[in-house]
Amino acid sequence: SLQAIGFRKKRTASEKTAGRVPSGYAYRLPTEAEWEYACRAGTANPFNNPLIEALVRRNAGAGPNVFSNREVNRFGLFRMHMGVFEWCLDDYGPYPTATVDPVVLGEGKRKVARGGDDGYFQHPTDKRTFLQKAAELRRYVRSASRAHFSPGVPYPIIGFRPVLAPIIVAPRPAIPDALLIEPTATSSDQL
Repeated sequence: SLQAIGFRKKRTASEKTAGRVPSGYAYRLPTEAEWEYACRAGTANPFNNPLIEALVRRNAGAGPNVFSNREVNRFGLFRMHMGVFEWCLDDYGPYPTATVDPVVLGEGKRKVARGGDDGYFQHPTDKRTFLQKAAELRRYVRSASRAHFSPGVPYPIIGFRPVLAPIIVAPRPAIPDALLIEPTATSSDQL
């Protein structure tokens, strides 16, 4: 997540110079609500495409790298359910139930990642245990699934999908610099 900040800043600056970023907008991580909206693409089912749901049902417990998912959702987005997890702007915590499209920001010690990775046929807490039933696997790769990770670690199973959206000012994660790959330079950032 922290490494993505540098990329997004450079992308925003170059696109602003080219005149392609409206005032008050920047490239940033999507909020959880934005990510799920993009994933669902107007559907209300656990998966954004019936072919993906059939793929999960057919391949549960089949072994590593079974998800060569090339299906696209109605918005033209690929691999929203499986491939790699994707960072979101929100901190991990309970959903605020009284808010539409909430953004949860705090100390940033655990950031939300959505989507699931190709290795999610394994049990999320015991990697020696494989999920053998499609119903078990579905739980961890459906549109509403959420995971959380420390943003100071460059996990190989997490990527990001930047959005051009209104600026949201978020505090930098409150993680000791000794635990970060890149020490924090400022106390807050336009994420």
